[in-house]
Formats: sequence, C-alpha cells, structure tokens
Amino acid sequence: APFLDLAILALAELPEYQNETGLLPASRIPALAARVLNGEYGVAESLCRMGTRLEHILIDEFQDTSREQWQALRPLVEEALSRGGSLTWVGDVKQSIYGWRGGEPELFDAVFEDQGLTRLAPGGERRNLPRNWRSRREVVEHNNRIFAPLENVITAQRVLAALLPADTPQDVLAAATQRLNRAFAATAQQCPPEARNGGLVRAEDIQGASQDDLRELVLERLCELLRDEIGPRRAWS
Repeated sequence: APFLDLAILALAELPEYQNETGLLPASRIPALAARVLNGEYGVAESLCRMGTRLEHILIDEFQDTSREQWQALRPLVEEALSRGGSLTWVGDVKQSIYGWRGGEPELFDAVFEDQGLTRLAPGGERRNLPRNWRSRREVVEHNNRIFAPLENVITAQRVLAALLPADTPQDVLAAATQRLNRAFAATAQQCPPEARNGGLVRAEDIQGASQDDLRELVLERLCELLRDEIGPRRAWS
C-alpha cells in the first residue's frame, strides 16, 4: 500500500515533469499517437494528412508489437486498405522477447480475426517461410527438435500442464493449448542445400532449491562462460 501511494503521487507529478524537461516516457507514445489519429470529433486532421500518403504498410518484428501500438497503427492500416493498399506483417513467435513491454505474439492471429479489416481485404493469406538462410545447420535442427513438437495438440497440452499451476481450470488450459498449438504450427524449418554445416548448441541442466537460488546459479554460470570461454575467443566489443 505505501508503494501504491508513492506511485500515485509520482503519476500526479508526471505531466508537469514532462513539460519542464521536454521528455516523454516511451510507454505513453502509442496511446498519444492513437488519440491524434483517431480524433475525438470526426476524422482527425493527422489521419487525413498521413492516410493519403500511405498505401502499402509493412510491419517487421510483429511478434513484439503491443496491443496499444497496434491500436495506434490500425486507423492508418484501415485507411490504406480502403484505398486498395496492403498490410504485410512479418515476425517469428519464437523470437518474442518484449512481453515485459506489452508485446503480444497473439496479435498475429488477431489481425486475421479483425472483421473491420478483413471486410476491406478479404483475401488475406498466411505464408510460412520454409527455409532458414541465417543460421547454421546444427542450430536449425536443434530449434526444430525443440519447437516443432508443439504443433501436436497432445504435446502442447502436456507442456502447458507442466508449466501452469496444478489447479488451472480445464477451459483455461484448453484455450492456452489451442493458442500454443496454433502459434507453432508449421514452425519447422529446412536448411537450404548450400547451408553452412556446423554450429554449436549446448544445453546444461542447472537446478536450484528456489527461484532465487536458481537465478543466482544461472548468473554465476553465465559469468563463467563469458570469462573462460567466450572472452578469450571474441573481442568484448
């Protein structure tokens, strides 16, 4: 409760602080952009100016897009589609690392389920890129062994049952299983014939008596790897 009171006080001072410093928290930008583009009364002037210039929209790393960011972009997308333009969104749910900032990989499917957009562009399609041109063969094959089994419903359910609390309601588990299964469908990748062989993947089993204990052990092991194995072989820059 004391921390909550402190947060309320800090939040009340935020507008004045922003005016004095000219600084804006990054987390506020999507909401402000949405307000500017949506317009509270009629069509926003900003939307009129930007919407007429944008026809084809490409969003990369879409797995890290937050719902607020998407809501800010949506008016521009809708305007582009209404004039025969296009929306292309690209990403990989396996690389989603911005959940702490609101990134939602589930938005991949939510766009297809947006009736306002699908009414304007009913011919949307999903394309899975079958080949990995970036990584060496051992890395690609390791990822396939880890992630490809999740496109099996039974495997996905077993994994979630092990991760979630034992008293998780069955309907919640079933919905989560469906999302996980759909997210990793067709996730296995092939190596092109000219792919470089080699690559190193090494897994270590680190066990701790508690989460804090495990965190300390992992950090200690990471420092050892940096100091003894990676540091001597790679420049710190």
